[in-house]
Amino acid sequence: MRQHSMTIRLPMNKTELAESMGIRRSSLGREMSNMREEGILDFDNHTVTVLSSELLDSDHPVQRTCSCTD
Repeated sequence: MRQHSMTIRLPMNKTELAESMGIRRSSLGREMSNMREEGILDFDNHTVTVLSSELLDSDHPVQRTCSCTD
């Protein structure tokens, strides 16, 4: 299913999200805070909003170097 919104409602809390990704909650929080500071995304307890749609482009340098989808 394709979502046509830059805001994603989280189906779980951040602890559960971190566990599902196989990482520590503190690591997830730190990286999300870094991305907020860089203006990439914003978030609260229930949603994550992508602030830069350019980052979603598969040709963007961040996407080409990211190993998160391997």
